[in-house]
Amino acid sequence: MKKAKKIAKCVAVASVIMSGSFGLQATSAFADSKGTVENLQNGGKVYNSFKTTYDMKQNIKNSVKVSFIEDPYADKKIAIVTTDGSNIDAKYTINSGYYNAGLKWPSAYHTEAEITSGDSAQFHKAAPVNTMTSAKVTSEVGYTLGGSVKVGVNDKGPNADASITGSFAWKESVSYDQVDYKTVLETHTDKKLNWKVGFQSFNFPEWGIYNRDSFNTFYGNQLFMKSRSYNEGTNNFVSKDTVPALTGYGFSPNVVAVITADKTETTSDLKITNRRVSDQYNIEWVSSKWWGTNNKDTYNEFFTNHYKLDWKNHQVTLDNQKALEEQMNSINSVNDKLNKGKGKLSLSMNGNQLKATSSNAGYGISYEDKNWGIFVNGEKVYTFNEKSTVGNISNDINKLNIKGPYIEIKQI
Repeated sequence: MKKAKKIAKCVAVASVIMSGSFGLQATSAFADSKGTVENLQNGGKVYNSFKTTYDMKQNIKNSVKVSFIEDPYADKKIAIVTTDGSNIDAKYTINSGYYNAGLKWPSAYHTEAEITSGDSAQFHKAAPVNTMTSAKVTSEVGYTLGGSVKVGVNDKGPNADASITGSFAWKESVSYDQVDYKTVLETHTDKKLNWKVGFQSFNFPEWGIYNRDSFNTFYGNQLFMKSRSYNEGTNNFVSKDTVPALTGYGFSPNVVAVITADKTETTSDLKITNRRVSDQYNIEWVSSKWWGTNNKDTYNEFFTNHYKLDWKNHQVTLDNQKALEEQMNSINSVNDKLNKGKGKLSLSMNGNQLKATSSNAGYGISYEDKNWGIFVNGEKVYTFNEKSTVGNISNDINKLNIKGPYIEIKQI
């Protein structure tokens, strides 16, 4: 089964990709795209601005298109944000073994948006908004001069009747595929949005329909089990070409957010995250048959970007300074928790790289048996114990060359 992606647009645009990655031993390349301008009737204009980034380690691409609407008759500034072009790889990964083996698979994808500037900017509308279970979801947004915005969702695909009707000065339609998954807008406030596209079930012709909670007295959960009594573990998982496309290959989210702000605003801050939550499905050879178990939400991996919405110049740009500030605030909070014993461990950022220093290097943080993990974009890259000497911890961290900016340090 091959992943399909079709995006319908009422307005044709062209963009040049800019890519950059953060992570362990990350490399980046970038090129800015030139925006486009569309003239509307009666004096209005739409300025389209694009930005794309790519995280190599997580294989997640964040693409945003921001359409700034210049309307002489509206009392607000208006921007339409879509995630057209984004992609989250499935990372459908088999862990080898003969009598037991594991499969990492994506049980949910999230697209999250947050206005972080604390100004008058807010999410006016969003799409899709209701629970969507169809194989294809199409969202449309239409704008009428004077500040009227109408959004709608057609969950039967672009070939059915339009989800919004009327006469509009500007209109756009975007869509995505979600076979065997469903969309729910879990968070919908004036400052935060969170779309979850979660797994429903898989119809395997050999055994039938299974989900994350399926259970059989003899075989456990047969969700992705190819055979009940044959094959070595590594070869006993359903292939990525047989499972749903979102399970085996990935997801291309394409959602819509309408942002409004007071006429006096010059810039606003926007944060967008694309996230992959994965289960661990394991099989074990027990009493001449295979036994399957599914462990939910084992992995939480993501890629986040901070953006600056420039209302005056009608541009969206990356805001790396905002990302660094958020990272430093988090690390300073961790330092306060770690410096409680004789051994002192201090963490800081040198550019986008995590650095560690220590004093009283032969002592631990404490005598307690507590573990801490360091995560990059949700993936754990290092674990240390409070009993270990801070000198060894510091040396390990510096040797690993851990790069951010999205580094999280927490007790595990």
